[in-house]
Amino acid sequence: MAFSKALKYVSAISITATLLAITTISSLSNQPRWSSNLLLFNRLESLRQVQNSVVGPDFKVHAPGPSKIYFVPGIRGKALATTGGSPDSSDGGAYLTINYKDFFGKDITQGEVSLWLKKTIEKTIPYRTPIVGIFGTQPYGSQGPTGNEGYVSISATWNDGLSGKEGINFSITQNTSKHEIITINDPDWNSSVIPINQWYHYRFVWNIKGIQGGTEKMQLWRNDLKIANYTGTIQGIAPPNYSTYTSDEVRILGNHHLDRHGNRPILYLDELQVRKFASH
Repeated sequence: MAFSKALKYVSAISITATLLAITTISSLSNQPRWSSNLLLFNRLESLRQVQNSVVGPDFKVHAPGPSKIYFVPGIRGKALATTGGSPDSSDGGAYLTINYKDFFGKDITQGEVSLWLKKTIEKTIPYRTPIVGIFGTQPYGSQGPTGNEGYVSISATWNDGLSGKEGINFSITQNTSKHEIITINDPDWNSSVIPINQWYHYRFVWNIKGIQGGTEKMQLWRNDLKIANYTGTIQGIAPPNYSTYTSDEVRILGNHHLDRHGNRPILYLDELQVRKFASH
């Protein structure tokens, strides 16, 4: 009788331990499994999340006032918006910042930046509306006080057709003596073809040896549709050289002359991801 009770007690312990192990394994299996290709992922939903990325390094916030960081309705929760005049304004504008090696990784010769964008005005117009740096730069922020040009390595901007090609520009500065810039773009972004207040997913992909072994060195995708590509030679990618701010800095959502629009955000950004190489 005593042996039988002891056996039941041991069996109960064994069953409890087994159930605990199953629960633990199930809990672990429900945790997100991020691809080793993912360098950085930030949901941009709040100040706390901006400074604590889901994957990879964190962002710093530049918003000394009166320029501000805002969090607006996004894809799932909140998204990022910024205000501020220009790099040479009193406070330099509001933006996120990160070390460029942390953002692009050790091998800057290939990678992918993906994100969601929503515009609040139809188009940018020279001298009437602002232009916006999506990632990599703040427009005109690489110029010195006398207009001496600096340059950035890789960037995406929303341009007005006078300062760069009209629409969303994806640019790479070559590592040559003259630092020639290669740009592909989506001109439809700066028109009624892309309605305001709607979210669009963009992928900026590059590999100077050929994306996934092919001939294309740069690709610009909108909602899984390839909008533009570049098949020529890219003679390396230049390390950044800025005249007015530190050379290891990548700026996110920095504006130029947002005061032309009453200092109201014209672009929202959400779900920012950076990969070592093309995801597909």
